[in-house]
Amino acid sequence: MGLLLLVIAALVANPAAWAAEAMPEAVLNGLRQEAGQRSQALIQQGFNLTHGLRLKAGGSESQRISLLLPPFDGERSLSLWVSVQGGDAQVTLTPAAAEAGKGAAAALLTWSARQGETTLQRRLAPGRYELDLDARASAGGVALLAIKGPALVLPTLDAARVQQVAAAPAQGFHWPYYLYLPKQIKSPHLLVVPNNSGFASEDPELLSAAAAQELNRQSALAERLGVAMLVPSFPRPLDPADAEAENIYLHALSRAAMQTQRPEWRRVDKQLLAMIDDARQRMARQGQDLAPQVLMSGFSASGMFVNRFAFMHPERVLALASGSPGGWPLAPLARHEGAALNYPVGVADWTALTGEPLRLAALRSVAAFIYMGEQDENDSVVYRDSYSAADEKLVFAHFGATPLARWQTIQRLYAEQGLDARFTLYPGEAHRVTEQMNADIEGFFAQRLTKAAATRP
Repeated sequence: MGLLLLVIAALVANPAAWAAEAMPEAVLNGLRQEAGQRSQALIQQGFNLTHGLRLKAGGSESQRISLLLPPFDGERSLSLWVSVQGGDAQVTLTPAAAEAGKGAAAALLTWSARQGETTLQRRLAPGRYELDLDARASAGGVALLAIKGPALVLPTLDAARVQQVAAAPAQGFHWPYYLYLPKQIKSPHLLVVPNNSGFASEDPELLSAAAAQELNRQSALAERLGVAMLVPSFPRPLDPADAEAENIYLHALSRAAMQTQRPEWRRVDKQLLAMIDDARQRMARQGQDLAPQVLMSGFSASGMFVNRFAFMHPERVLALASGSPGGWPLAPLARHEGAALNYPVGVADWTALTGEPLRLAALRSVAAFIYMGEQDENDSVVYRDSYSAADEKLVFAHFGATPLARWQTIQRLYAEQGLDARFTLYPGEAHRVTEQMNADIEGFFAQRLTKAAATRP
């Protein structure tokens, strides 16, 4: 049971007279910009989840954010900021009725403000909570929720667009996946977004919620590209045999992920291939033929996953977007200045680890967009669930002590091997995906899809 810290300090805005009508677009854009700046600052303070919400005036009911808090031994910090015009926003935090047991649950927080952040210190059990924001008496505005520590925002999925496919070990995958269908399919290439919960768990409810959250976050991209989308719900299992690593980082395709022999954890890269083929069969039965090659997009741990997956299965990847991939994208070479680069630093032991030779020629046909914020200090190299102590020493000695220090070197190594990789560094940005990054990802994929369409018979 962790300590949930909700920091709230009300800042009263100038009570100018705002009519309870649609907010001017310029004002709304200004509030969004302020929310973005606050989000950036919170991320730099270690908040790992930020969730923005436009607060709408009128309507018949308040807006709700459903939270799912996993078990956690440490402290959780939650920050909520609101800014509305022409009236106050009313905020209530309540345990979900199912968690409360009997009758209606007592509110853990009630607060109202026109502009500000709100403070509550309290131990909360793992489970589901509802954060209600009521701005109906105002002209609308924005809110920003930020959480430090494991937490999930539960989306409401459109049943007409989303299918949850159960695990099918006989077909090669031991975990469920989500399949999203856009309103119009314009391209036969499936978009695959590996899941990344941010915490260790094998709990099916938590894994499903994390995958659903990722699917909801990426659905706008799938719609604009006109592609179906697949999101797996792989676990991040605890590893009692390895006290140093603590968990097997399947979400990052770590070395331990490649070596585990537990059937349900083993070779999740191949389990994902089985999911992709299963989705293609399902779509074919609905009259929609999908191409064997997919688009892949991931950030942080899942950015590591898509980068490494493309090395393992280059013939199945049309293009990938890998954001902040753990401080070090996989190097496409076996040795550097006399030192062997074993996986996940490089590919010196590739055949022994994967059972297959590295298909570098096929990898050169994969278009890659690798991006990172210039101020991103999220470095997996120093964590034992991602790299060994020997790996860390090797990376620091050969390539630099920070992700930024290594950036130019890894870009040069990819170019020297003839890989089709575009590296982009975003000035002033930390460990997050910005609107500009999203726009660049979309443009990159759209360009690659256009090229693929032009070469199809």
